[in-house]
Amino acid sequence: MHLPLFVAVSSLVFLVSAAKNPKRGLAYAESTVTNDIHLAAQSNSVISWQYNWGTSPPDYLQQSGIPYIPMQWGTGGVEKFAADVLASGAKTIFTFNEPDLGSQSNIEPAVAAQLFKQHIQPLSTHGIRLGAPAVTNGPMGRPWLSSFLANCTGCTIDFIPFHW
Repeated sequence: MHLPLFVAVSSLVFLVSAAKNPKRGLAYAESTVTNDIHLAAQSNSVISWQYNWGTSPPDYLQQSGIPYIPMQWGTGGVEKFAADVLASGAKTIFTFNEPDLGSQSNIEPAVAAQLFKQHIQPLSTHGIRLGAPAVTNGPMGRPWLSSFLANCTGCTIDFIPFHW
């Protein structure tokens, strides 16, 4: 008599555990080893998005069936980023990778805020979710982000990516 209930509960647990999680993504550097992407694309994976620090995915990421999130990594090409995003149909974007670090995008907060206002902010009118710059977890990350936010008055920031 309890078997049907057990089967129903077990099925529900499987369905819940297999649901995609909008907060779970995969950062994937270009590689010839694509096994992880194939595993993440399976129906029981909780991975719901992917990115590779670029503005467009290479073929093996594009063919995975996992939504791709483009990133404006640094200042290069920022003037054409919005057009690329709109052409790709992306619903979410990342901006400026570790701008507080000299060996990464290395952008002053005021400059990043000006570029965000001019080139990134207009995407919000198209319903695209805008991520703040992804600062490091080092001692300069939070002060950089605070300065960026103080300079980016009127900016739409839908979420803040961070490194842990």
